[in-house]
Amino acid sequence: MKLLQRTVRSYLIYSLLLMLVAIPAFYFITQALCLQDVDDALQDRKKQLENLLKTHQEILDKLPWHNINGEILISPPVKLSAFTSIPAPEYTTVNETAEPFRELHTYLTVNHTTYPVILRISLIGIEDLIQGIVITVGLIMALILAGLLWINRQQSKRLWQPFYQALEQLEQFRLNKKPALRFAQTNIREFEDLHRAITQITDRTYQTYLQQKEFTENAAHELQTPLATLQAKLELFMQEETLSSQQVGLLQALSEAVHRMIKLNKGLLLLAKIENTQFWETTPIRLPLVIKRLLDPLKNSIAPKGLTLKEHYEASDIIANPILVDILVANLLNNAILYAPSRGNITISVCSNALEITNSGDPLPFGEEKLFLRFQKGSHREAAQGNGLGLAIVKQICDTCHYTLSYQYADGHHFKINFSG
Repeated sequence: MKLLQRTVRSYLIYSLLLMLVAIPAFYFITQALCLQDVDDALQDRKKQLENLLKTHQEILDKLPWHNINGEILISPPVKLSAFTSIPAPEYTTVNETAEPFRELHTYLTVNHTTYPVILRISLIGIEDLIQGIVITVGLIMALILAGLLWINRQQSKRLWQPFYQALEQLEQFRLNKKPALRFAQTNIREFEDLHRAITQITDRTYQTYLQQKEFTENAAHELQTPLATLQAKLELFMQEETLSSQQVGLLQALSEAVHRMIKLNKGLLLLAKIENTQFWETTPIRLPLVIKRLLDPLKNSIAPKGLTLKEHYEASDIIANPILVDILVANLLNNAILYAPSRGNITISVCSNALEITNSGDPLPFGEEKLFLRFQKGSHREAAQGNGLGLAIVKQICDTCHYTLSYQYADGHHFKINFSG
């Protein structure tokens, strides 16, 4: 959820709760105030009626008496003892023909005679007035809320625009290209501090990248050249006819050690280049063609071990760096050939932008979590031929390119890569 949406949701929830509480409270408060006014009006009518009866006593000769509108009802007199107090006014609300009224039940004393009196005021107009007021207030509050949310959203978009621009530039930032971050000027201090911090971090990161790249290039030049020279000297020395069989064996051991050092150096330099994202160009690649091309020179290693190769290819085109894909596929193929037992099986399957390579063999002698670590080797004889970097390079490529790499053992070692992430 975006920050703006979270903020608006908090405002919306608070406003809705406020409206749910405020509108009923406003209704009941308004109703109470209106009823208080009606009660005051009934008391005024009582006084007016009392004055009217004093001047027009003929009304009392026709009891019970009520006016045309039925708002006043005077009943025959009652006798109250000297020790009986006149009851306090009683207000009731009746519902006759679905019309609400407010009534005052009281007594009037005229010429020492007490008459029960009922005064009534219709509440129809008042109820309509209260409902109209509440509906109007509710609509006004809803309009105010909608307006505030709209203003807040528009203002937040405008205020947060520098943040989104900075985020977009960071998403497009690439170390292999000289970074040129250009942030728009803003009068908001927090965003200015953010832009300054981002600029400093990217500058330091780019300088570190240049240093690592320079080290990688220097290491490739300084190490590969002496190792290649040493390999060539050993090969020339081994061609001498005066060497004994013991000396030839020692030279062969040295040559194999130098060869492993060359492979190790290339693997470490390759890992450094991948980590520094030096392979960033991508092109459309037809995966089955890549596998067949890399598999042809490896068949010379498959035949001596009597391995059975099964292949299943479906049309699958991916967008990737061709160098990294070649390294990825070659390392998985070499790993399968190296660790498959004699007369074992190797299965290669491509479908739905996914590559799966399976080779038969015994379970891992260590935990699966260690499989993709650097310099991790098996315990059998073939493991000595590797440098322990093949699967580590595969894992680094998948992490860098956001591919999904999975492994499981089920009657064989299953490696699967989903190029769609």
